[in-house]
Amino acid sequence: MSPHFLNLIKQQEQKLTFIARRYSAKNESDDLYQEIVLQLWRSFQSFSAESTFETWMYRVALNTAYSYVRKDKTRVSTVSDVLVETEASDLASSLACQADLLLQFAQTLAETDSAILIMYLDNFTSEQTGDVLGISANAVRQRLNRIKTSFEQSTLGA
Repeated sequence: MSPHFLNLIKQQEQKLTFIARRYSAKNESDDLYQEIVLQLWRSFQSFSAESTFETWMYRVALNTAYSYVRKDKTRVSTVSDVLVETEASDLASSLACQADLLLQFAQTLAETDSAILIMYLDNFTSEQTGDVLGISANAVRQRLNRIKTSFEQSTLGA
């Protein structure tokens, strides 16, 4: 792998790790992360600076994650699955961090809504998010408002 590519991946490591954690069971997030990096490397030659590297990276990472989840439906992908497999004491300690709470919420969302939330947290504009997901900026804004409302209701109801 070229030093330039490795440097770009290093800069985006936290974002890629978050995507891998969102779309896999805890014990499989490293595997998904590696699969994402492999797919990024395989398609790096086709990257044409028509969009930013970050936008292109998100598109490849999300598509890889979606494919990974679809390959094996037995993977843990929702909070309800996690609740069944995790004892209450483990859950209480894992939710101690606000980032874990947000990750748990993101796992309850549909694929597109989860991607919108991730990109919103990474300061993508509605237009950039729409470009990655192939939807209009207005649709992104509407979904984001629904996501925010749902998050508020889930945290107030807890």
